[in-house]
Amino acid sequence: MLRRFKKTAYWLLFLPLSTILLLELVLQAGSSLNQHFLHKNIANTWLTQNLRIVTMGDSNTYGLYLDKEDSYPKQLETIWNTTHKNKAIEVINLGYPGTNSSRLVANFEEAIKQFQPDIVLVMIGTNDSWTTPIASAESRLIEQNAFQPIQRIKLYSRIYKLYCLLSREPFQGDALAAITTSDPKQTETAKGQPATINYKNIKLDFSMSFRPQSMHFDVEVEMQKNMEKLIQYGENHNIKVFLVTYAANKGYYKQANKVTIRTAQAINAITSPHLTSPYRYHCNIQESSA
Repeated sequence: MLRRFKKTAYWLLFLPLSTILLLELVLQAGSSLNQHFLHKNIANTWLTQNLRIVTMGDSNTYGLYLDKEDSYPKQLETIWNTTHKNKAIEVINLGYPGTNSSRLVANFEEAIKQFQPDIVLVMIGTNDSWTTPIASAESRLIEQNAFQPIQRIKLYSRIYKLYCLLSREPFQGDALAAITTSDPKQTETAKGQPATINYKNIKLDFSMSFRPQSMHFDVEVEMQKNMEKLIQYGENHNIKVFLVTYAANKGYYKQANKVTIRTAQAINAITSPHLTSPYRYHCNIQESSA
């Protein structure tokens, strides 16, 4: 009887656990071998055929007053895939007119869980000075358990990474819709509807309000805190978050660009793409007219 119990326990517990451990060791060894010796660029997104990038921000990301094909996320996808045909990317545009950095913090976790990106590009800050911060953002993305065992397993396990790839659904662009009265094309159809980005069964709330004059806070300090939260959350979930500066560099744009660069420097993040000079050169825009 005891022997049968031990045999049953072996098949139910020890064998599955040892198999998982062996698979993890094999995957870790293969990754280490490639990283230190082979240096091959092996795509980790083979199940969806491409690298997945999510862009988040305000009207500059949304592409307000532009055709969808002319927004910077779509241009990024088109230009990259034209010049790098063997390393295709897909770019999911979650930009929304008028949003601020606290709203991104409030929506970030749900967006990440839904789209499971490899990279997130964030261009934000120009609306922080005149919009009301989202109260719920204060408690979002603050993970005290970042170094607890389960979180560490998720962070370093190759099996968990494989699971994420297997569970990631192909993106259906036609199912994504931003409902906003700021877009002239939606002035009538969006009237009276909630300010949201809808995709299948999720609705990301992007409602905003003007900041009352009686509300006083340090805009730059709060903006930097929110940007740091986004980057830290990405690091804790194996997602690269890049801060992107605005093409313009005056007024609120200049303030946002300053905070973006300062945030990247403060947390030793990879230098954010600074778009001001390249865009002016590409579009032949003079400094005086920016």
